[in-house]
Amino acid sequence: MFVSLDLETTGFDPNIDKIIEFGAVKFDLTGQKETLKFFVNPGITLPKIITHITNIKDSDLKNAPAFADKKNEIQNFIGNLPVIGHNIKFDLAFLESNGVEIKNSSYDTQELSGILLPNMPSYSLEILSEKLQLKHSEKHRALDDSIAAMELFLNLIKEFEQLDPELLGEMKTLSQRSNWPIKDLLKTLNSNGPKPKNKIVEKEKNLPNEEADTACGKILAQKESALFELSPPYNELVKALCAKATPDTHICIPYQLFRKIDKEIPDSVAKIDVAKNYLSAARLKKFSEKTFFENHEISSLLKYLNWSKQTKTGLLSEVALFHEERNTINKVNIDENITDPKEEFFFKKALEQDSKNPALCTNQYLIENPPENKKLIIINFGNFLNSLHFHKSIYLKLEPIIDILKSIDELALGNAIIKTLIGKITILFGLLGIIFEKFNDQNIFGAKSTVNDEILQTKEWLDAQKSISNIIEISQELGQIKNNETSGYLTQWKNFLKNIHSVLFTPKIIENLVWLEKDPQGNMVLRKSPFSLKEDLNKILEKAPSYQIIDECLDLNDDCKFIKTFANLKKDLPLQKLDHKAANLEIYITKDTDGSDPNKIPRFIKKYYAEKSKNIALIFSAKKDLEFLTLKLDSNDLPTLPQLAGSLGKIQELYLNDKKASISPILLLTNRLWENFEYSESIDTLFIFKVPFEPPSDPKLLTLSRNYENPFMELQVPLALTATKKIINRLKNSGSSLKKVIILDMRLTNKRYGEIFIDNFNSIAPINIVKLHTLLF
Repeated sequence: MFVSLDLETTGFDPNIDKIIEFGAVKFDLTGQKETLKFFVNPGITLPKIITHITNIKDSDLKNAPAFADKKNEIQNFIGNLPVIGHNIKFDLAFLESNGVEIKNSSYDTQELSGILLPNMPSYSLEILSEKLQLKHSEKHRALDDSIAAMELFLNLIKEFEQLDPELLGEMKTLSQRSNWPIKDLLKTLNSNGPKPKNKIVEKEKNLPNEEADTACGKILAQKESALFELSPPYNELVKALCAKATPDTHICIPYQLFRKIDKEIPDSVAKIDVAKNYLSAARLKKFSEKTFFENHEISSLLKYLNWSKQTKTGLLSEVALFHEERNTINKVNIDENITDPKEEFFFKKALEQDSKNPALCTNQYLIENPPENKKLIIINFGNFLNSLHFHKSIYLKLEPIIDILKSIDELALGNAIIKTLIGKITILFGLLGIIFEKFNDQNIFGAKSTVNDEILQTKEWLDAQKSISNIIEISQELGQIKNNETSGYLTQWKNFLKNIHSVLFTPKIIENLVWLEKDPQGNMVLRKSPFSLKEDLNKILEKAPSYQIIDECLDLNDDCKFIKTFANLKKDLPLQKLDHKAANLEIYITKDTDGSDPNKIPRFIKKYYAEKSKNIALIFSAKKDLEFLTLKLDSNDLPTLPQLAGSLGKIQELYLNDKKASISPILLLTNRLWENFEYSESIDTLFIFKVPFEPPSDPKLLTLSRNYENPFMELQVPLALTATKKIINRLKNSGSSLKKVIILDMRLTNKRYGEIFIDNFNSIAPINIVKLHTLLF
């Protein structure tokens, strides 16, 4: 017998937030036997977002018992049975903080799903239930979620029993070298032999659409280097290019798109990422030979083993790793200090395919391994430049560095050198903290201490140099403990020493911005970013006989002057516009939203929702504005789905659930989340709260500003215009019904730069400058 349980709570912190509902089901391998459910009075008013997610109201809890009155009933129901749940640690932590300590064996269906179902788009209970066609009617309610977890658990037991007998046997043997609770469950299972997997509903792999085919034809017909302006989504274009490009072509795309689309690309196309992101079969074998595994090690090892029998690419991003499990990647990935990447099966296979087929690669791969004599097609050029800037920048913080040393310490069994290094590196960051306190600019939005000639001559900076030199000298002795297990961490430590030595001894402040700041938790951070990427980009592009650059915002009605100057592209590089003016879009700019009445916009949204459209999204560049408007709309009893509800995946999941329940929530997202929101076709009206200017304290903006005489007009305005056009493009390219964009930023009507925005918007759709209330007519 088992007990599957679930809680609904007022938040995520078991030390602060409250339990509002308990649900549990007692069952055996034949199914449900007994249930227990009840509401709990938390003694506080429910947050609006919790009511939205769970449909539990304050009135439901008003007469419910306090949790303390139900503790014995819970403990008696569970008894000594194994406990099942989806992310069960969350529920157990809440129970423990409320006086119910469960010491029974616990089995996490999220963890088990990651072992048996690699490379799923999400491991939420809702998505897994949908993919496995399990009944899950009332989502985010305690009893129904516990029953869904029970059904998932029973399904996963069957999945284990369908594994190859040899693989299941290996899993059983390995798990016995741990204290992992699931090892006792595995001992009871026997393989019935593998059979065809037919339960998971896969998306149909469609051929590229006609529009993508047309764009692909124009891009490939261009034999010389050129620019192409085309809005996303790029999925269909990438598929078309992979099907038709010549073997001497590298198609470079962002990592997120690479992960999303790689299964839809034929196996004949090389899919290449950097070597460290591939599985090393030799290191996986070595990892499996450990005499004892921590819980997170054995769970991740079983995931690697099952996935390695199925994967065609060997890319570790396909494996679902949670929390501490992610630390095991350094034990099984390709480490160039231990093995030759070209001798590793999966990476070798990708390189061999690259020699005779077109290649699909990530930004990072192209940046680190620019190919010789290969035609380049770079898709989403803005994202590529961001990747290049990140790759050339340095971000150093004490905590992750200490974590590297602690990982080495665990493997080296308390080596005294490690403790010495931890002490010395802590002192080094203390010296950097003194410099920050002495020289920071006192900026209320984020104080920074920019390194200049004066700071480079201070006693503290010179002491920091001596400190790192001493740390490097002591670190030489770590060579004595280098082995297969420690090598990955030692490489990370070596890279840290290399980076911090270069910042302290050769900061090159004429070429780089070097500064000290504190992160949101108050930790000291040392950072370095280049003023220009032009030389680095040229080194990549000049190796290609020709290159095609694709992005949605290349021409700002300036003949591409901004992007050519920004990236140091050839001035005569031709541009082809593959986008068309939207026939189903209207853009409105309000001239009376100056912010003097904080209730004006919320009142208008309430009326607009009631009278004009319920398919609304509000886009913000600042989270404080998003939070403010969320509270205002909630107080008006409007159904909202704000970014505060969780990750993009969770928001999309909640949005779909609401739509299925005939609820039309008002989306409130930042512009960066909106760019990746997958259901924009269901939005009719898009409100842009303010044009998304980057804050003046943004490090990237600070570094790039050095290249312009008038940074605001020559850099900040074009960047804000580009960001705004991206917001609009997501709506423009979604569906065929009439769409409206309403920009609630009157600066575009009374500031000189507003003319630039309006001129550019005219190339997208018709522009109307109006008073806010007229949009209700």
